[in-house]
Amino acid sequence: MKRVVKKSVNEISRSWKKIDLILMIIYPVVVMAFSLLFKFHGFLWMILFYIPPSIYLSLKNRKYIKKAIIFSILLGVPFEIMFEYIGHKAGSWIILQTIFSFKIFGLVPLEAPIWGALTLYITIMFYEYFLNKHPTDRLKHPRFRYLIALVTILFTIFLFFYFVRNGEINIKYIYVIWGLSMVIIPLLLEVISYPKLIKKFVYIGLYFFYFSAIFELTSLKLGHWRWMGTDFVGWFTVFGDVKLPIDNLLAWWVFLAVAIVTYYEFFDDDQK
Repeated sequence: MKRVVKKSVNEISRSWKKIDLILMIIYPVVVMAFSLLFKFHGFLWMILFYIPPSIYLSLKNRKYIKKAIIFSILLGVPFEIMFEYIGHKAGSWIILQTIFSFKIFGLVPLEAPIWGALTLYITIMFYEYFLNKHPTDRLKHPRFRYLIALVTILFTIFLFFYFVRNGEINIKYIYVIWGLSMVIIPLLLEVISYPKLIKKFVYIGLYFFYFSAIFELTSLKLGHWRWMGTDFVGWFTVFGDVKLPIDNLLAWWVFLAVAIVTYYEFFDDDQK
């Protein structure tokens, strides 16, 4: 009797998750249509795109909220500030719409670290709900302190060069350097050590390729930001007038979500 009840509960749970996944697929398209129709401002577009699905996943994963928030802020905010500053300084892109008059280090709009934290948060909550078969609600793993050390060291180095060079931090081909050092190498090491993670990485990569493509293409179409510069491997054009670097497609659309989960599994989960 207990087995029958347990089986029924599991079947109901799987059915609900299928519905939840369908909603997570439909929502980005719906909010994109409204944004293009009413020409939403960049900040409003970001909030509408990220916040409702994040809240929805939070309601489904209440016991992981605190863990995901801590990880997302710790990793997403400083990394996005550094990345955004270097990209702006190199003239690789420019954010054209911001609701804040203050900019971090004189260049980074406050929307950037907000976006960084939101991106990590929704990725982790999606992963925990749909893909992680061995979830743990432990607030932090013993290796978490190494993540804190890594972030502290990298941000300290950034601050050192920022103050010593009077803000002149020029790094060419930032996507290639960041992609290889912070994404590809850690990802390869993780899947070689724990090949069972490959399937989960593929699934989350597929969903967030779709998710990221909708967000960026809509933002570019509405003129929220613009790509510039020449320090890219190559370019491609979508819809006739939306131009993007290939580096961005690989680093953000293809590998960003997988990289987030790689760091999450290694520093704050059980790698199962």
